[in-house]
This record gives sequence, structure tokens and C-alpha cells, in this order.
Amino acid sequence: IFSRLLSGASDFANIGVFAMFGDKIVSDLLMSACNVIFSMDMDEAQGYTKVIDVLYIALENICMHNLADLLGQDPATTSAVLERLLMLLKRGLRSKVVRILCCCAQSLDKICMNHYHATQKLRTRPDSNPTTFSDTHIDLLGDIMFELLDLVLMDHDMIHWTLCRPLFVLVQLLPDVFLAIQQAIIGSQPMNVRVQLEEAFKALYVGVDETMRPENREKFTTNALELRNVSKTL
Repeated sequence: IFSRLLSGASDFANIGVFAMFGDKIVSDLLMSACNVIFSMDMDEAQGYTKVIDVLYIALENICMHNLADLLGQDPATTSAVLERLLMLLKRGLRSKVVRILCCCAQSLDKICMNHYHATQKLRTRPDSNPTTFSDTHIDLLGDIMFELLDLVLMDHDMIHWTLCRPLFVLVQLLPDVFLAIQQAIIGSQPMNVRVQLEEAFKALYVGVDETMRPENREKFTTNALELRNVSKTL
């Protein structure tokens, strides 16, 4: 029900009007829903397909529509919430269900873009207080980056564009982490293919700069497709 309310799947409801009049009912509902989601035993829930589907749809809607509310608490709570959220999304990227993969990718894109814009704002407004990534967050995001790259290199043509969006932002936010992943992948290959694979990874950055312009993201997506095609021949 909460997921449908956020996504507007039923009749339109302007839930923002509650905040205008100082009513915290929506934020309270959000936190109650998140407490239920974050307290779930995911190993047990995995046996209930419909529950898992609804859970990731709800997470996507929360990230798309109420991320500021979710991450707008005190620093300690925000850090813990973000950690739990990233753990769930990392797990979801290992799903065989395309819908869940899309939910996770869209959620990650929103989270990472939110962080990117916050860091850009910090350059012009030093007094702003954006959520920072802790070492634990960075470790989780590194694992997530690896999972996304693995999915991109597989035959997921229908969702290739969707998977590349969060991957691109993560590469921009954590270039050193992506470089380490890249080197680990190349180093795990036989000597006779390492040079070709290294050249293929270099081509991933051709025509790509450090901005979030739409054409820049599209170029990265195209290059990632070429990387996949090259890697399949090696």
C-alpha cells in the first residue's frame, strides 16, 4: 500500500501538502515502512517471491520520491540507514529477476546522483552538510560496482542502459575503487588476454568526461556495450 501511494499507482494524492501544514504523518509512515523493511530476515524472506518483489519495488519508490526524508536525519542514524539500504541493494543485484535488478539499479542511480549533487553543492556552499560515505559505505559501493559491472558484461540487453546509469555515477564518484576492480579483473585473466582486456577497459573512457551531462552518460553506456562485446571474444 505504501509503495503504491508513493508511486502514484492509484488515484493521485498530493502527500506533500501534509508537510506544508507541519503534519509529520508521511515522514512517520516512511520511517515505519523502512523499519519493517530493514528488520526483515532476508534469508527467510527469500523463500517468498512476492514479498521480495514488493520489498524492492517499495525501496525503489522510497529512493525515487523520499530519499531526502530517509537520509535527512542525524548523522549516526543516516549512516546506519544508508548502510542497511546499500546492503539490501547489493543483495538484490544478485537476483535472477529482471524487475528486481531494475529496481536496484534505479535506486542506486538516485542515491549516487543525490550524493554527487550534494558534493557539487558543497563546493559553492561550504556551510551545507551533505551525507558523507563512510569506509563501510565505500566498501559496500565497491562490491556493488563489481556486481553492476558483472551484470553489464553479461547478456542483459534489455536492461543494459538501466544498469549502466548507476555504474557510470559510481565510476565518477569512486574512480580509485573502480580502477582496483578493473585491475583485479585483468589480473585474473590468462596472460595472453590481459593486454586486449586492458585496451578494452581504456576504451570505456574514450569520449567520456567527468560531468553528468546526458550525452556523456550515453557515451559511457555505448562504450560499456563495446567492452562487453570485446570481453566475450576473449
